[in-house]
Amino acid sequence: MKGATETTLRADVIYDSRQPTLRPFSTSVRVRYFTTTPLAVVVEFPDGERWPFARDLLLDGVDKPVGIADVHVEPWTGPDKWLTAVTFTSPDGTQTFLLPTAALRRFLAETEKLVPHGSEVAEADVDGLIAACLRERAS
Repeated sequence: MKGATETTLRADVIYDSRQPTLRPFSTSVRVRYFTTTPLAVVVEFPDGERWPFARDLLLDGVDKPVGIADVHVEPWTGPDKWLTAVTFTSPDGTQTFLLPTAALRRFLAETEKLVPHGSEVAEADVDGLIAACLRERAS
């Protein structure tokens, strides 16, 4: 089955190592999921920066701290709202932003309708992924 879902969320950027005197600010991010890459979600920022990472990190991170390599997700409680903190680390620096947990849960429920958790490998277009990797290496 081919499909996709996405949502645009308000994100509060609370830390950016590239800007040590940064005051927290709000921006919008798009969170996307495609059945053609069922193990991943993608967070897209207004400046065009994209961070793909494991859907499992969001599924688990809304309830408990988790992280792999350059992406960490954990629950965060703030005044009058429940949030999820997502931290990205790259050679350029580290950035942490907060997303509304309820909206993330709704988004994740939509991804589950498209590809139930645990069935991602059966849904993956392995031949397509291999072909894409080979095309990328050839260029």
